[in-house]
Amino acid sequence: MLQWPLLAKGPQRGHYSLRVRDSRGDRRGGHICAPRLYRGKINSLSAQFPSIVATSEFACPGELHAVSKSMRTRQWAPNLDFFGRRSDYRRCLALVWQAIGSSGSDEYDALLPYQRRMLSDLDEGIDEQAISHLHEWWRYDISGLMKRSRYEGEPAKPRVDLDIELTSKGNLKCEWRPTGIDQWGRAQRNATPDWIDWWRSENRSGGWDSRPSNELFFIHDVEYALETVRSPRNDVRSITALNAVLLRCATALVETLKSRLEFNFEVTMVTDVFETWRAGADFKDPDQLLSWQVDDPERRQNDAELAELGSINKRLGFTEKQFEELWGAQLIKKRTGPTPTGSVEQVAPKVAKAFRLQGLSDITAHETKRVRYLIDKHRAPKRPQRSADILAFPSDGSINGGD
Repeated sequence: MLQWPLLAKGPQRGHYSLRVRDSRGDRRGGHICAPRLYRGKINSLSAQFPSIVATSEFACPGELHAVSKSMRTRQWAPNLDFFGRRSDYRRCLALVWQAIGSSGSDEYDALLPYQRRMLSDLDEGIDEQAISHLHEWWRYDISGLMKRSRYEGEPAKPRVDLDIELTSKGNLKCEWRPTGIDQWGRAQRNATPDWIDWWRSENRSGGWDSRPSNELFFIHDVEYALETVRSPRNDVRSITALNAVLLRCATALVETLKSRLEFNFEVTMVTDVFETWRAGADFKDPDQLLSWQVDDPERRQNDAELAELGSINKRLGFTEKQFEELWGAQLIKKRTGPTPTGSVEQVAPKVAKAFRLQGLSDITAHETKRVRYLIDKHRAPKRPQRSADILAFPSDGSINGGD
């Protein structure tokens, strides 16, 4: 058995793995990471010892570590029979600890270093000290909350923003701040915050190594686990499966935090975690995590709505120009009957009926309202204004777009 006693930090990319085969040629389950600068040494060792196989290894970048004998001689994988895209925070933690227990060892032998750090941070969960600052009611603008309330004698919920960030070092963190105040405690233009007094301390306890006062959680080395999802490989499937559970656990922690805060606050996600899954057929074919990323929810929604608006011709059978023309025709006053108000609730059913009469599309009133909303939000100029010539009758006395 090859021993590799070095323990040192290395580059984050370009690591190599030494795999050990026994005398029968069977691949053993262990792997040892080595940085790029040891490539020549690895190649020379491979030439001297045919049982050593050198391959690139991204499952544990950033470190050179000695793997214990138990890990080198045992292959194991988490039981994913009850794991999927709806697994909650506690269920994911239970799956990881069950997998560690089934391996016959503790987390130090069963997990890679970055997996141990992720599990430790996820196990700690939400920072209760940071949560406590949210409930300092004497800093609230009580009069403003009473004015904004919908119920007499009961203040409105204070508004807070949550910012999820995947840092440049690959760590995941979440910070909160009052809506309308930036991270430095300055009120934004044209904003009415619900806090009279708020500030963010870079180091909550005064020590240089302490965390910010508004940091709700901090999870190390998420980027390392994410790399196995971005570039899956068959020879590290057990590592990828466990990383998927850890990543789902991080997402579930964000969901738990949001649901907890929404009891007392109006929560706005400045950034959020988004997952893409392949749905499994049954328990023998579990859900598979395809992508995991931190993104701006508002930007993602705008992109999705623009894509939806750009596909109306393909989906519904008419263009935006045809829609606007037919919508404007419904605003013309008829010889009898009331003057059209131009409200969406009144015009949308008429536009849908006109489309069906013209054979352009079998569109419903709900779809018409949706198209109207998308055009008003993303296209300029918006809905055409009703002018005197629009309200007048056509010169030939005909009426377009009747019921």
